[in-house]
Amino acid sequence: MAAFTQLRFVNLSNDEGISNVVFFQKNTAAIHGNSIAWRVVRHCGHRNYCPIPYSWDTDINMVDWNANHSERLAAYQGNVFHITPQRYGKRLSVMPTEGYPTQIWVQNRLSQGAVHVNLYRSGCLVAQQRNVIPEQWVKFDLSHWLYVAAMPDVKQGDIIPSLFLSTPVTEFCLYGIVSADIIMLGGGQGESGVALRFEMMNVVG
Repeated sequence: MAAFTQLRFVNLSNDEGISNVVFFQKNTAAIHGNSIAWRVVRHCGHRNYCPIPYSWDTDINMVDWNANHSERLAAYQGNVFHITPQRYGKRLSVMPTEGYPTQIWVQNRLSQGAVHVNLYRSGCLVAQQRNVIPEQWVKFDLSHWLYVAAMPDVKQGDIIPSLFLSTPVTEFCLYGIVSADIIMLGGGQGESGVALRFEMMNVVG
């Protein structure tokens, strides 16, 4: 299994760089989780490309109600984290116990105060659980499936509005892939225009 997959977004469509192309993942362990725009490609011209490095590892941190961020820690499948009080501030730390093998678990063990818990891939926010109250557990399960769609007015790190999730979304499985191109095809204006579509090509396993 590769620890890193090098992706390239390549625009071979007739879109002329008009659409924002959004890459995101889904937290299948969250009951009411929101999808985050992990990477957004903007104004990529015809036959241009944009590198999309995809690390198989993730980092985690928490943000308290004063907008203070903890340091980012490596977060691996099976890790369990606790958020605990210190004399000054709060601490996010990994526990020696193990959770579910495909998930990352975090518990807010503060006596008061909600926090946000952020998960990062390749340095960019990929999943988030907001307003985690004392004693609450949150769980992250990001299978290595990547979703891509053309969505207007979405910026990197934004929560994707639910209305945009009804737009056509293409999913790609990254298991066993070292590098690949994700090609955008279709597009165009007027009667000759067709829907945008995405295909994976030049796959190296």
